[in-house]
Amino acid sequence: MFDKCPLAEKQLSRLQECGMLPLRLAVGAIFFAHGSQKLLGWFGGLGLTGTIRTYRDGLEIPAFFTLIATFAEFFGGIFITLGFLTRISALLLSAVMLVAIFKIHWVHGFFLNWFSMPLKGHGVEYSLSLLGACLTLAAAGPKRPSLDHWLYRRKNNAPAKKISPADDKKEECRKSWLKFRKVIQFINVRNCGNKI
Repeated sequence: MFDKCPLAEKQLSRLQECGMLPLRLAVGAIFFAHGSQKLLGWFGGLGLTGTIRTYRDGLEIPAFFTLIATFAEFFGGIFITLGFLTRISALLLSAVMLVAIFKIHWVHGFFLNWFSMPLKGHGVEYSLSLLGACLTLAAAGPKRPSLDHWLYRRKNNAPAKKISPADDKKEECRKSWLKFRKVIQFINVRNCGNKI
């Protein structure tokens, strides 16, 4: 039905270009919220020192890797939301999710702990969906609207350097000199057999 309608094709094409925006906004908000819990203590989080202590004591994750994960979640969430350095941020967050899946959630199975049963954590379900979203963003890029798209378009559509009239005159003089030099060389070769 829509195959033959050029207006529908144009609208669908435009919609496809903006198709990553809802995914970017959702993933960016999730990672920003979790990163700000770890880094700043917002939304009931422990803050940076509490997060480092918990990861070191409870999960045996060194402080260095905790810092990387915290900064990746906080700044990666902001960057993905804005569409800035999207592929790099998404790859870093994919690595964080892989660690979360195998180091924390794998032992609890697949499903989330919906009923908050004591001594049972959440399974890999949620982290796996975030991993899939991050890998999708890393593969497809941010599309538009995004800072990546805007910067790329701005860089590649930069106007050509305008040639001033003075530059035009210099180029004309240079070409004239080259022609004159060839004529002189031709005359010297015919008369003397030597080149200048």
